[in-house]
Amino acid sequence: MKRGAWGWGLAAVVAVLLLVVTLSPRSRADELSLTDFTAALRAGQVQSAQIQYQGNTALLTVLLEDGRPGGTPYRTRTLANDPAITLSRLQQAGVEVTYAPTSRLSLLALFSGLLTGLLIVGLLLLLFRNRGGGGGDAAGQFGKSKAAVVSEGQIKLTFQDVAGCDEAKADLQEVVDFLRHPERYHLLGARIPHGVLLVGPPGSGKTLLAKAVAGEAKVPYFSISGSDFVEMFVG
Repeated sequence: MKRGAWGWGLAAVVAVLLLVVTLSPRSRADELSLTDFTAALRAGQVQSAQIQYQGNTALLTVLLEDGRPGGTPYRTRTLANDPAITLSRLQQAGVEVTYAPTSRLSLLALFSGLLTGLLIVGLLLLLFRNRGGGGGDAAGQFGKSKAAVVSEGQIKLTFQDVAGCDEAKADLQEVVDFLRHPERYHLLGARIPHGVLLVGPPGSGKTLLAKAVAGEAKVPYFSISGSDFVEMFVG
């Protein structure tokens, strides 16, 4: 994928998110606990209350007399069937009651969420398409091994063909025996090692020893470069 496509895609996602944040309705009312609201209601400090039912809950936007000109708006939330917010109870306390329409998902929020999802899916499809060289099965190629396989019948190399490395060959003999006769070790509850790390400078015979192990055990030999191995996991 070209950098320009990535840049335009990310810019579009950021623009949609900023549009949602900017156009989403915000309330200027401060939060008020239900306990403080009940106390203010008993003290006759509640001037007005707007009730908006949202399923099993109710959102109240109340105006309190706290010495400020025009009062101060607050928000509190309670159960929809709370007896403290019944019309008769509020009117008895001298509160002017209004009801707001039931909250529903706005078209703007629905459109912005759908557009953001489509942009993310589009970016992922472009990513997989680029990894697969434009093929339609790029997602299925992710994480597949590029190792070259040599069958057991094609490997003629044994430990006798490896000069030196006597200690390494002696240590690897147990691995060869495990590969030849795994049932013996399974009966004892043993498991084959996850791997053997051969360490040495270039040209010391590490690859030759690995091929000799496959030849001695008569098992297939897999060959893969370090860069291809890392690419399976990190791309």
